[in-house]
Amino acid sequence: MTENGVFPDQQTYSILFDALCKAGRAEEANVLFTSLSKKGVKASNVMYNSLIHGECEIGHVDKAQALLERMASEGCFPDTYTYNSLIGGLCKERKLEEAIQLLHEMPEKGVEPDTNTFNVLINEMFKKGEADLAKKTLGQMVSSGYSWDSYTFTIIIGFCFNEGRLEDIDNIMDEMKSKSIIPDLVTYNSLIHGYGKMGLLDKSFSILKNMIDAACKPDHLTFAILLDCLYRNSNASESFDSSQTWKQIGIDTVHELLQQMTKRGCIPCNSTYYILISAFCRCGRLDEAQILLGCMRETGLSPNDKIYASLIHCCINLKKHEEALNLLSVMNDFGYLPDLRLYQHLLSGLCDEGQFEKVKSMVLDLLERDYNVDEVIWKILIDGILKIGHHEMCADFFSKMEEKHCRISPPTYSLLIRKINCSQDGLQRQLKSQG
Repeated sequence: MTENGVFPDQQTYSILFDALCKAGRAEEANVLFTSLSKKGVKASNVMYNSLIHGECEIGHVDKAQALLERMASEGCFPDTYTYNSLIGGLCKERKLEEAIQLLHEMPEKGVEPDTNTFNVLINEMFKKGEADLAKKTLGQMVSSGYSWDSYTFTIIIGFCFNEGRLEDIDNIMDEMKSKSIIPDLVTYNSLIHGYGKMGLLDKSFSILKNMIDAACKPDHLTFAILLDCLYRNSNASESFDSSQTWKQIGIDTVHELLQQMTKRGCIPCNSTYYILISAFCRCGRLDEAQILLGCMRETGLSPNDKIYASLIHCCINLKKHEEALNLLSVMNDFGYLPDLRLYQHLLSGLCDEGQFEKVKSMVLDLLERDYNVDEVIWKILIDGILKIGHHEMCADFFSKMEEKHCRISPPTYSLLIRKINCSQDGLQRQLKSQG
């Protein structure tokens, strides 16, 4: 510029200082600033604000305070932005008392605080465990005519999560709605993080759905929070409660979540897929669950027994028993020993469809495998086939068991007698003959 006879003016330097400070180069901006008088350029409020904010951002609060003291000597006067930068910087350094002193100084200098001023202070008060002071300041904020904004509510929500006061969260959200304050990205992320941290994954995904419905686009932090929640709760698929909310979570959103994981070097593992697949299965979305199963296999991961069990239970609930049997066969081929309750669920479904030959074949197969005979009796016959009224089939099984020398223990036998005391006389005689 100077080579062409063009010399930077006050506005040019203001833009330059702002750019340097935003890039974390406040020190360079400060060096240039000290040479302004030699260049015949007068300092301005905009320059001071950029420098003070920049120094605070890199933790040089002392230098920022020195700039504040110097302003008046150059005919510049601090405004709300100046004080907010300093108060924010002091709070980052955990110097709450000094930040509060600046708040009290503002009216003396003819400067009015704004909602942001109070938000920064209240947030730090809660962080330092000064809940009573924070609540008092919130009250003063309202009595002084300052309205709460979405960030104010977000701060309060964060405090409630930290205190475990989940019952208050819905009330806070209702109050936001009554004041026509729309939750923003920060609010939604705070809610997702809070519920996820407490193991309430279904609630976290419920908030994600609300967020998308409200046209608030999730950012990289949203997905990072969800990933963290998934890893925190990698063994707790029960956190998903099959609510209506999860039924509406799109497969595209889940794909985005998995892509974000990979981009961040957090390669999805069996636990990740188990949580997602079981969540889809719990609300009957078998197609989406199978899509994820395919994605999982493409990455070289082998589904574990829990994933197969989730898919099989879903097939049974949807009365897709052939698919359930195929998955059970695959599960057995991989050497997994399915839980007896899974067999109970499948056998009950097959009985409902009148596929009694398959039922007989499966029960007899169970008796020859590594299961405890008493457990098979209890979970499959007593709690399964007997409960749905197929007494003759049970009599047939007892005959086969006698042939195979499968003897049940006296306690289980006694329990069986009590359970079927209202059943057919023929079945009672069959049991007594085996006693």
